[in-house]
Amino acid sequence: MTEPSMTPSPGVMRSIRVLSILERETDEDHYLTARTIAEEARHPSDPAIAAVDATIPTVRAAIRTLRALGYDISSDHQEGYALIGREFSRHELNLIMRVVAQSPLLDAQQRIGLLEHLLVLCTPSQREEHAMRLRRLAQKTSRIETTTITFIATSAETVVRAALAGKTSVSFELSSSQAAPDGSRRRLIPSSLRNRDGIWFVDGADRPTPTQHGGRRTLRLDRLCNLTTRTPAGTVYIAVDTTSEAPTKTNPSPFSHQESSPQSADGNEG
Repeated sequence: MTEPSMTPSPGVMRSIRVLSILERETDEDHYLTARTIAEEARHPSDPAIAAVDATIPTVRAAIRTLRALGYDISSDHQEGYALIGREFSRHELNLIMRVVAQSPLLDAQQRIGLLEHLLVLCTPSQREEHAMRLRRLAQKTSRIETTTITFIATSAETVVRAALAGKTSVSFELSSSQAAPDGSRRRLIPSSLRNRDGIWFVDGADRPTPTQHGGRRTLRLDRLCNLTTRTPAGTVYIAVDTTSEAPTKTNPSPFSHQESSPQSADGNEG
């Protein structure tokens, strides 16, 4: 007994191909004529898709078959045909694409890969919009470079010199005897480093904090704790000769806006 052939008939293959073309290329704003659909079926723009014999009458017959199966296909005497009904509405698909693009559970490459797969569900108008967003996301991802951070343990003078060379700030805490009331770390943008009578001083402008105004400062390096800086290249300098426990005393802060004499409250210079 000869088993029945499981190969779909040419008419079924043609209807499937017409549906695929309508899904990919048409929506409320994009119509295709029967001639264009037949041409795409015979000569697919995608080389991976096999050609299917089709003519204008057979395309129209396939569309009648698809309508009988429940597909919402609109027709226009001048513009042709368009598939209107979709598995997801435009709003639903936009929401799905947005959730995937912003998902914290996926890394950038996973988001891009999933969005590329979802593009096949989009109408032509949606595909143009989301493809543009996808290109921007891919460009942004390609610009993300892995940064290697190098840590260097050195002296306080070297930390300040590195900050001067890189035009970056130094971060520090005050020694226990000079601790600020909030015990927070301070930042200073150094402008010069000098030695007077064997004592190192750093001049600069400190960055303002919620509890402290900014201003020009002169600080003694031996009164700074946990002094660090990070250069633009990613190298972190740590002054090992200033590492200590965080300050705990709450003496008045030496940061003052009074500069009436060369002697500084925090530097005791002179």
